[in-house]
Amino acid sequence: LLAEQHIRERGNFKVTVLRLPGVLGDGASSIWVIRLIQAAIKNKKLYIYNPNAPFNNAVDIGSLVKFFHALAIGYQDNSHELYLLASSGQLTISQIVEKIIAETNSSSTVEFIEGRNSFTLDCRKATKNGYDPPLLSTIIENQINIELNRPI
Repeated sequence: LLAEQHIRERGNFKVTVLRLPGVLGDGASSIWVIRLIQAAIKNKKLYIYNPNAPFNNAVDIGSLVKFFHALAIGYQDNSHELYLLASSGQLTISQIVEKIIAETNSSSTVEFIEGRNSFTLDCRKATKNGYDPPLLSTIIENQINIELNRPI
C-alpha cells in the first residue's frame, strides 16, 4: 500500500495495480485454503477462526491470467488503476471447512480459535473491466482435486 501511494504521489508514470488474495490452481502453495486441504487429507485437526464470517479471498490462476491479458491488450496509459480481485460468490469459513472435510473424506476435527478479523473483497471494478471469476465453491473444488492428486 505504501509503494502504491509513493508511486501515485511521486511517480511520473501511470501504473495498474492488481491486489490479489490467495491465488489457487495448479502449482499454488502455502496459502490458508491449501494448508487446510492438506491437513484434512492427512486427517489432522483443523484450526479455524471466525467460522460464520463470509469469505471470498481467493482467485483462480486461470482467471487471473485471462484478466491480466485483457488488461494488457486494452491498456491505456492515462491513469493509475487499482483492481481488487476475488472469487465470485462467498462461503462462510465453516462452509469451506465442511466442504473440504466432505470432499476429502476426512476424519479431521475442527477447533475454533481466536484470530484476526475476517473481510471480503469487492471486485466489481475488475469485473466491469473484463475479470470473470469463477464461484468460490468451484475454485475450492478444483483445488481439492489438485491436492488429492498431488504427488507426495
